[in-house]
Amino acid sequence: MAYVDSYSGVEFTIVFSCPSLEYWQAHSSDTETYENLVQVLAAPLSVRENVSLFFPGGEEWLISNPDAYDTPLELNAVAARSVMLLVLSGTLQYHGIDADNSSLTQFDTLVQAAINAPASYSDLSDYDIVFFGDSVFGNYQDFASIPGIIGALTKASVHNRAIGGSSATQLTPDDKSFPSAVQRFLSEDTAEISGEKKLCFVINYGLNDYFTGYTVEQYRDGLQAGVQSLQDAYPDAEILIASSNFITAFANGTAFNNDLNEILNDYVTGAEETAAAMNVFFLNTNEALQWNPQNAACYLVDAVHPNEEGRFLFGTAIIKALDEDIFSYPVH
Repeated sequence: MAYVDSYSGVEFTIVFSCPSLEYWQAHSSDTETYENLVQVLAAPLSVRENVSLFFPGGEEWLISNPDAYDTPLELNAVAARSVMLLVLSGTLQYHGIDADNSSLTQFDTLVQAAINAPASYSDLSDYDIVFFGDSVFGNYQDFASIPGIIGALTKASVHNRAIGGSSATQLTPDDKSFPSAVQRFLSEDTAEISGEKKLCFVINYGLNDYFTGYTVEQYRDGLQAGVQSLQDAYPDAEILIASSNFITAFANGTAFNNDLNEILNDYVTGAEETAAAMNVFFLNTNEALQWNPQNAACYLVDAVHPNEEGRFLFGTAIIKALDEDIFSYPVH
């Protein structure tokens, strides 16, 4: 405190520690001490004009992910970089106990729930899961990506083949569409599949088909072509089609982008119908996540793409769908 006051012209950024949920589950008696310590330190520091406080310890997407940590108390380099980038952007700010969204209240609620009713996930360490999709999957490749979350929580080997800006609709045989991505995967990249593990494909398209104005029929044709190629090559593999997520762009997905006046929900229906026709599993992401105009800002980094919390929830929704529809394994 004296140091901060001695350099009143210097801006200080203070980031509180963020032990993992694994740590708190093993040291539940320490949570009250930790909360008191943070509160004691934050109270005088928060009134200093040259101090900014940040508290990542209550972020479920971070502390629930074992792949973010070298030890239960230490973030790894990738996760630490992610936290610092968010801090520099102004995210993760500490909110005192009098705030409506108190940081310590959020932390305590999350940790106590994890202690009293720990989340459990199927052990899929004997599975390869391959992901095809657009930027919702493809723009993120680390522990906080949707495939990364699924791999961290289930121990599955995950392979992210998603491409930003891609769609299911195929215009040419060598474009970035789903059928083209499948053909490249089958011809060039099957070496990444061990052959010793069971195989599952997770597919997520629809946003760029809607944005570009491709028709739902074109979208369904693309989905069907890609799925058929995967089924022909891997007849024993399981396949899950996940619909696009809720967006706030294009009037929450209700604007018309083609001459047929089709809205985003029509593509969700198209994905469901294709899944049924191809005898594969389907996840209605909108129903699973319940994002809407009132709460979407909490889960989207922009008007389209899920933020860290949104990707964590998306990933766990896929895990739940896999558990309910495909897998039946003891939890770990």
